[in-house]
Amino acid sequence: MRAAVVSFAFDYLNAEVAESEAAVWNQQSLGVSTGLGYEPNGISREGWGEKVEEVQRLRLTPTTYNRPNWTLKVQGHEALSTYLGI
Repeated sequence: MRAAVVSFAFDYLNAEVAESEAAVWNQQSLGVSTGLGYEPNGISREGWGEKVEEVQRLRLTPTTYNRPNWTLKVQGHEALSTYLGI
């Protein structure tokens, strides 16, 4: 799902960067991100609910994106682009 959203953002909305974050202990979530080509972009401490967690921020650009072996096909995106002014 994340690959589809990122493909849509880069290919249809001309996004320049995608950002994500996960608790440093959440290796499964971080693995999804790094598998797509996200690169570390700093660590912060943030309040999540009643706990304070160390959070790894991640950043992805079209050049670092590890594209899946399928191509996203979208119809009707022109109206959204017009609505967003892009």
